[in-house]
Amino acid sequence: LLITVSAALLWLTSYARNELYVQAVQKQRQQVEQQITALSPDQTDPAATLARLDAALPAGAAILSSDLQRAVATADALSRGRRRLAHEPRLREINFGAWEERSFDAIEAATPRRIRAFWEEAGDVRPPGGESWNELGQRVRAAVADLMAGDAADIVVVAHFGPILTVLQLALG
Repeated sequence: LLITVSAALLWLTSYARNELYVQAVQKQRQQVEQQITALSPDQTDPAATLARLDAALPAGAAILSSDLQRAVATADALSRGRRRLAHEPRLREINFGAWEERSFDAIEAATPRRIRAFWEEAGDVRPPGGESWNELGQRVRAAVADLMAGDAADIVVVAHFGPILTVLQLALG
């Protein structure tokens, strides 16, 4: 996903499915692994996925990631020949609080109205102990503003679903 904001270009990508990611996923339920595989069948060969991504990104770009290991590992793998910027914790995935690593069905069984409101009426609704979409938006917008104030013309950002959606929303107005 390429977004022009101000004079800089942000090249947004989600983390690649690499060995560290696979190890983390193996700790989660089999259902999660099946969902990831179904949604990302092209990521069964991590080296090929990274090679295709690397070839599509500008060679002279700066690169940064959230500070979560799956994003760090992808950014590190893509940083050859690129200036590696410090990890940016404000680009972490939305904090799902008590819902982390639980299936939608399990959450819906416990809090049906709340989870539906969280996804269908995005805004101030938050998971128990987590953050709302508006809170995610505030921290991601602050991170993007700081990136735009820097000196890089092209910036590869390795982030997560929530922050990428937030930057897309920012770019589209």
